[in-house]
Order: sequence, then structure tokens, then C-alpha cells
Amino acid sequence: MDAMTTIAKFAVNGVKNDNGKVVFAIEKGPLVHAPDDYIHIDDLVKEAFPEKWQSFKDKILAATEKQDKDALLEAFKDYNQLVKSIYSNQSHLVQKKVENYSDWQETIKNTVISNHFSRLDKTSLSNFVGDIMTKNSWLSDEFLAKDLKNFQRYLTRNH
Repeated sequence: MDAMTTIAKFAVNGVKNDNGKVVFAIEKGPLVHAPDDYIHIDDLVKEAFPEKWQSFKDKILAATEKQDKDALLEAFKDYNQLVKSIYSNQSHLVQKKVENYSDWQETIKNTVISNHFSRLDKTSLSNFVGDIMTKNSWLSDEFLAKDLKNFQRYLTRNH
């Protein structure tokens, strides 16, 4: 249930587009066992130098396809210069990224997800469904039927 609650917190803090699709609020944080101030520098390179980032990606792809180790090394040297430039000339971006991640973590931690099923009678399926209907009056028969049909379709789809 903890995993489901975490996913729900990401969804609740996400953004819904015009088509109703939710883009989950998931930030890239430090890697496991990395320091708390670790950031994904790629994100900052993309933001600070979008054209150079794309050029780097194109060079990596071309060098990989040609199996050209020298071109690959040159592309990474160029990338390394971009990273150094950010840390030297735009260190405020690094600090902002660390702060934004900390704020996001706090938001997710403090998000409360209501548990609509916590007080339901789970002794039998009929008691459970009955409780859903009486304690969650906002759920219509039509909504539940459609939801169950979609769930059944999901369970029987070909993988």
C-alpha cells in the first residue's frame, strides 16, 4: 500500500492536461547513496544550453553508430566544458535545482491521501461492495459498472 500511496501522491501533485491525462509530479533526485546536494546535471545542461545539448546528443548518436571512439571522446569533452561552465558561471542554477528538489520532497511528504476503503467491511465481497455503495454515496452504479468493466478489460488484455 505504501507504493500505491506514493504513486497517488505523485498523481495528486501532478498536472492534468486538456485531454485529462495526468503528468505525474516526479522529480529526479539524488542517486541511491549520493549526497543530498547531488543533481542530475543533464537537466541543467538542457535548460542552460538547449542547442548545445541537442548537438551533444546528435554527436553521441553519430559517433556510436560509426563506432568512432575519438568522436565520442570529443563529444564528452565538449559536454564536460558545458558542465564546468554551469558550475563556474551559473552556480545559482545548481543551488536552485537542489532547493527545488527539497521543496518537491517536502510537498510529496506532506501530501495526505484519503483512504476511501479504510473503514469498509472486508469480511466478504458482498459486504465490501455494499459498504462502498453506502459509505461512498458519490459513487454511482453507472460509475462502478464502467470502472469494473474497464478493470476487467485490463485484466484480460493480451500482453
